[in-house]
Amino acid sequence: MASRLGLPRRLIVTLGGEGLFNDVTAIVIYTVGIQAVVTGLFSPWHALGDFVLAAVVGLVVGLALGWLGSRLTRYLDNATCQVALSLLLPFIAYGVAEHWEGSAVLAVLVCALYLTDAVTEIGDREYRLVADAFWDIAEMLITGFAFALIGLELRVVIETTGDDWPGLAGVTVAVLAVVVLLRLAWLLVTWVISRKLGRLTDEPFTWREVIVTWWAGMRGVATVALALAVPFTIDSGADFPARSQILFVAFAVVLFTLLVQGPTLPLVVRITGVHADTKRERALEKELWIRVRRAELAELQRIADNEDLPPDVYDDLRDRLRQISAKADPEAADADAKATMENERKFAARMRAAREAVVEAGRREALAARREPGMPPDVVDRVTRRLDLGPNR
Repeated sequence: MASRLGLPRRLIVTLGGEGLFNDVTAIVIYTVGIQAVVTGLFSPWHALGDFVLAAVVGLVVGLALGWLGSRLTRYLDNATCQVALSLLLPFIAYGVAEHWEGSAVLAVLVCALYLTDAVTEIGDREYRLVADAFWDIAEMLITGFAFALIGLELRVVIETTGDDWPGLAGVTVAVLAVVVLLRLAWLLVTWVISRKLGRLTDEPFTWREVIVTWWAGMRGVATVALALAVPFTIDSGADFPARSQILFVAFAVVLFTLLVQGPTLPLVVRITGVHADTKRERALEKELWIRVRRAELAELQRIADNEDLPPDVYDDLRDRLRQISAKADPEAADADAKATMENERKFAARMRAAREAVVEAGRREALAARREPGMPPDVVDRVTRRLDLGPNR
C-alpha cells in the first residue's frame, strides 16, 4: 500500500523492516509468555535467557542456511531447481531452529534476507525472471489465504465469546488505545532523537512523515496467527485462562487497523503531503541507464579488440545496443540511438554471444550501483529486470 501511495523510499523501508522484525520479536516474547501460563512457572532471568537463546540460534541457523543456499544456487544449472531450493530452504531453516529451541521465524527471515542479497549477484537471467514471477504468485496466494482465514475465524470467535462480547468493549477499546497511542509516543521520541542527530543522517523524518508512519501501523496475519495458536488447556488440564477474550480482542485490533487505518491512510497521506521525490528517482534511473550503456559499449570495445571483430559486425552490435537502450528508456538514449530504433537486424550465434557478454557487463555495473549510498534498490531492480528481459527490455 505504501508503494502504491508513492511514499518516500525511506518510509517504505522503515515500514517493511518494522513489519518483519517486530513480528519476529513479538513471536519470541509470545512463546515465552505462553510457556509461563501453561506451566505456571515464570522467571524473568529465565525468560530473558530464553529470549537471547532463541534470537542467537535463529540468527546462526538463518545465516548458515542462507550461506549454504547461496552456494548451492550457483551450482544448480536450471531455474526450476534454483527456485525449488529457495522454496525448501525456509522450511528447513524453520525446522532446524525449532529443533534447537531457537526462533524459527527469525531463522527464516535471516535466511531469506541473506539469499535475497546473494542472488542479486548471480548472473542467471532466467532464474531471476522465474523466481520473481513465482514469488509474486506465492505471496498473492498466501496473503489471500491468510485474510480469508481471518474472515472464517471471526465467526468462530464471536460464537466462542457468546453473550460476553458486549462486556469486552471496554477492554478492547483500552487495548486499541494502547496499541495506537503507544506507537505514536514511540515515533515522537525517535523523531525528537532524529532531529537532535540530524547532522549525522541524510534525511531525518519530518513531523508529517511521523504521522503517516504512525497511521500505517496496521496489524494482520501475525496477530491472528498468534491468537489462534493460544492453547486450549494448560498443563494441569484446566482451560487456558481468557482464551476466548484474547481471540476477541486480537481480532478487534486487526479489524480496526485494517478497516479504519487502512482505508483512511491515503487520506492521511494527502493531508500531510508526504510523497516520494519522483523527479529525483527518475533522474537517478536515467543516470543509471547511461552508466549501463557506457559499460556495455566498453565491453563491446574490449571484445572487438581482443577477438578482432569485423568492422561491420562491431557496428551492427553497437547499433543494436543503442536501439535496445532507446527502447528501454528513450529519454536516456542519444540521437543516433533514436534514429536507429527501427533498424532491427538478425544476428548470428557469435553476435548473440557477444551481446550477452556486453549485457552482463551492464548488469554488473547496475548491481554494483545497488550497494552505493543513496541509490534506491528499486531503481536498480527496475534497470536489472529490463536488462534481464534482453531485446524486449
